[in-house]
Amino acid sequence: MNYKHIFIITYGRTGSTLLQGILNTHDEVIIKGENLNFCHGIFKSYLALKETIEKHGNAKIPSHPFFGSHELDLKKFLNDAYTLIKNQLIKNDDLSTWGFKEIRYTPSRISDENGFILLDYLDFMNLLFPNSAFLFLTRKHTDVIDSAFWRRLEKNKALYEINKFEEVAKTWSQDKNNTFWIDYSHLKENNSKLIEMHDFLGLSYQALRIKKVINTEHSYTGKTENLLHLKNWNLKKHNSSNIQFHTIDKIPIKIEKNSSFELGGIILINESIKNNFEITIEHEGEPANIRWSIISPHYKKKYPLNPHSEKCRFSITNLKATETPVKIFIENKNQKELLFELKISL
Repeated sequence: MNYKHIFIITYGRTGSTLLQGILNTHDEVIIKGENLNFCHGIFKSYLALKETIEKHGNAKIPSHPFFGSHELDLKKFLNDAYTLIKNQLIKNDDLSTWGFKEIRYTPSRISDENGFILLDYLDFMNLLFPNSAFLFLTRKHTDVIDSAFWRRLEKNKALYEINKFEEVAKTWSQDKNNTFWIDYSHLKENNSKLIEMHDFLGLSYQALRIKKVINTEHSYTGKTENLLHLKNWNLKKHNSSNIQFHTIDKIPIKIEKNSSFELGGIILINESIKNNFEITIEHEGEPANIRWSIISPHYKKKYPLNPHSEKCRFSITNLKATETPVKIFIENKNQKELLFELKISL
């Protein structure tokens, strides 16, 4: 293994969770997920401490406004910060390599009064984590900005964010030998670039493990761009006057014959209706496990006036893949309405 730490540096919807999964196929490596870029707060503390030392580092007189600054120690701060981060993220001291992925590196995420500070921030990360590899992950921009993650921004603004990140990141990495650039297409195609990345890291390329990871849905919900690759099922959604919004957003990449699988999604009852419904299903096989009213913070924010939006996520497990369609209903003592019909071609 060539590095003690591995960091996935990217922006939203590039396939960073997939790359995280690929790296975690290796027993000697653990790559944790996002942490809302909490290292950026530590970086800002480092800058404040550094400026204090540089401008007021000789304040030994008790009446001085910066009294005690002569005892501040940047090296000790870095050691303490490293220990803090490691203790939060890593519980196994026997691991040879650890790190995390983060997507919050664009101008709107890490700028201050001096502008976009990615160069300084990456310098800090390189200093804080000795012997680190930085994996820069990209993806076709039009695919990225069409995702729900970026729709909060006007397209030109989103493209600016992505282009600026890539421009500055390439400037930072061009004279360094501990950086590697890879694209989402290389991950999905499982091609020579992925093998090259393993060589760069000093990891053995385990083809079977990696193929299994690539064929597994990643991220916290199913995404349209992933679901389009499926060819062996068809999902039909039926409208209902009782429903404000409903969707299935969690489904396997591929549904194998006679295998058990899980569906998940959102069923949001209209705000004016008392939710005395339950989810029922028709399917072939053993009884499925149905959960509804799972916490759904995204939809609470999206539908703030609907009291049902706080807990509108559902999950159905132990479904059996057969030729018989899976039908999902909402039902109370007065009515039963079909919401989803899943047909699998096996």
